[in-house]
Amino acid sequence: FSDAGREKSFGFYIDADEDSAVFALSLSKDRIYVFLSCSDKYDDGSERLRKDRLIHMAEELIKSSINDGKKLYTLGLKEELKILKGLLRSRKLHDLSVASYILNPLKESYEYDDIARDYLGAAVENRAELIGKKKLLDALCSEDHEERDRAARIAAYSAAVPLLAASSVMKELKAADCLKLYEDIELPLIYTLDDMEKA
Repeated sequence: FSDAGREKSFGFYIDADEDSAVFALSLSKDRIYVFLSCSDKYDDGSERLRKDRLIHMAEELIKSSINDGKKLYTLGLKEELKILKGLLRSRKLHDLSVASYILNPLKESYEYDDIARDYLGAAVENRAELIGKKKLLDALCSEDHEERDRAARIAAYSAAVPLLAASSVMKELKAADCLKLYEDIELPLIYTLDDMEKA
């Protein structure tokens, strides 16, 4: 986590269920970290990184980075706010899937592989190719090492693609005269919808 403190921006991805959590952090194309909590104890009884501790550490990193003026990029902020409950509204936290929707509202999806193809010119394996219909956290916590590795790539792509595509997406928003729509309407709407769901 400490490496993120030295960067001006980073990409992230977080997901959690009742028992597990994953936090992926991308500081550059070559520096991607995936942190995982599958249960509280290893088979031998020793302690693992607890789910609530991982979420707390991720939340504190994101908050302090925003307070330091860093730009953060993700996909699916609306879902992530359900996990990161203590985040305040910020123009420093960007959702590239929403920005991509503004640029091309007729597309079927705005997943990491779509954004990589459209804004980076890169072909990356999509979720279905890597783990089929299985839930990501189930695949990450699988006893099958190959399945875990494939699932970890999904988390890594989900953190890296928003960081790497951010410059292109923001330039296109500006060129299409949609940056104010994104910053003043769509991004705040994510927080408003989250507030309404929590009320």
